Amino acid sequence: MNRLVVNAFVGLALLGCHLVSHAERYALVPDQVIDGVQETAQGDIAVLVEDARIVGLVAKGDIPADYEHVDLQGMTLMPGMINAHEHPLLYDDNYQTAHLTASSAYKALLGLAAMQRWLAHGWTTIRVMGDGDVFYGNQDLQRVFSEGVFVGPRITGAAHYISITGGGGDINYGSPEQTLIADGLIADGPVEIRKAIRNEIKYGSDWIK
Repeated sequence: MNRLVVNAFVGLALLGCHLVSHAERYALVPDQVIDGVQETAQGDIAVLVEDARIVGLVAKGDIPADYEHVDLQGMTLMPGMINAHEHPLLYDDNYQTAHLTASSAYKALLGLAAMQRWLAHGWTTIRVMGDGDVFYGNQDLQRVFSEGVFVGPRITGAAHYISITGGGGDINYGSPEQTLIADGLIADGPVEIRKAIRNEIKYGSDWIK
């Protein structure tokens, strides 16, 4: 099997079984496996996992003796799905106003609940394309997931979207005497844009929008 597919072959069943199995080595034994390469599901395949990473696919009769069996009878394993455009911290249709009434911590907790729901439905990677948060709630979620504090999907993406004055990321409906904090990063001209990008990278963004 293509190595990229094997490395990407992480589904809900894998994550869930890892929570209930404390063995360092175990074999997931489902009814069938969709590997993303073959045109049809395969029925005589077990997935070998070592230290929470998939190390190979073998016939069910060839599972090594030192691997604990995890019976997934009636289930199908498939690669985890990727959501390439998401805003986990937006919780209201009128998001540019809503972000003013909730703290970054509150939105991060809502984002945690949302991401765990998505993971339960098979989405194992989320790309955040800017979000309605003044601070860096998604990057904090990325950190606690990577540290194992909570179970969640992989997160990549941009904390904010960079906008010009009066652009999509600017709260431009307020009166001139009101001081409001935009949910995007407002940058005019190359100097300010460079600074905004550097701040995004400094605080954990790995994608610039």
